[in-house]
Amino acid sequence: MSRDREPRPPHRLLRLWAWIVGCFLVFLVLAMGAVAFYNSESGPVSCDDFEFDDGNWNSGPRTDDEAADLVRCKTLKGMDRAEVLELIGSDLLVNSDQPWKKEWTYRAGEVKTYSGTEPQRLYVTFGDKGVVNRATLAFPEAD
Repeated sequence: MSRDREPRPPHRLLRLWAWIVGCFLVFLVLAMGAVAFYNSESGPVSCDDFEFDDGNWNSGPRTDDEAADLVRCKTLKGMDRAEVLELIGSDLLVNSDQPWKKEWTYRAGEVKTYSGTEPQRLYVTFGDKGVVNRATLAFPEAD
């Protein structure tokens, strides 16, 4: 006796197809969320829109971000000593007892490293004419 069987739908293939489509949709949603997060206000602002915020500079947790934006946007370049003091003050200046020096060192918060947190310094270098020709961020070897 031979039985004629009706063709059955391939359930395994349907389940596999549904799983693949589901994974793709999850990936798509996560990717869109990551793009939205990256483009949100939490990222670095463009230099055209950057305005120094002395509240962030003096707050502690955001000092390193503010210092990074000062360097990235070259905000201090071309300023004289009085303009630098007016903008970022002397509260965080390490060598405030030597204002005539060609390089001023500011405490610029702490950054996370593999070994914990490290202090960061903003070095403002003045040229022969007394204006800033360079500002850099670095980790000091010793204070």
